[in-house]
Amino acid sequence: MNSERFEKSSFPKRIYMGGSFNPIHIGHLLVARYAAEELGAKKVVLIPAKNPYHKETQMADYEERLFLCRLAIHPNYHSLFSVSDIERNMEGNSYTYNVLNQLSDGFKEKTYWLLGSDTAYTIRSWYKFEEIKKHVIFVVVPRGNTNPLSIPLSTEEILHTLGCQYKIIKAPLFDVSSSGIRNRLKEHKSVSYLVPAVVEEYIQSEGLYSDSGPIASLKPITA
Repeated sequence: MNSERFEKSSFPKRIYMGGSFNPIHIGHLLVARYAAEELGAKKVVLIPAKNPYHKETQMADYEERLFLCRLAIHPNYHSLFSVSDIERNMEGNSYTYNVLNQLSDGFKEKTYWLLGSDTAYTIRSWYKFEEIKKHVIFVVVPRGNTNPLSIPLSTEEILHTLGCQYKIIKAPLFDVSSSGIRNRLKEHKSVSYLVPAVVEEYIQSEGLYSDSGPIASLKPITA
């Protein structure tokens, strides 16, 4: 199925964005804003994965990552965003299928799911992908290293071949990654302007992603 043509009446009310958010950074927020503006969505819902099946190094606790997301999109700063803790009570690995099943009450309605263009090359390996693609419209934003497997097909060609419904979003390439931020923190380098200031403040106060613990004594921030 080709890229969706969106009539005004079919604009999605909300777009969902899942991920480890380890930690959340400005790239997440910026691509989500571009997607919402292009599709006319009123809300972007961030869904931190509780137990990502692709384990990352220096994985912060789920509650910490959830809290950082809430700090980043505090209503005082970003009314477009909200955060869902739908995975809090889920057991086992975090699978997109399980999240989508709950979000749409048993796949009773189409769900708009935001993902990076690089994910298109591995999406077929997702748990119950064949079922997912029947009920999801993928909202695809540009990412660095778009073709990690060196497959001679574009993102759009991959999604078309797999029979997905999708919309390619026109947005700048924000070369910011959670792994890069974790590395900078481990090396005691600044992450200013890479994450929201309030997120940087909390990370430093709690010593997250640092081997040496807290590097500042700051009053805890409530979201």
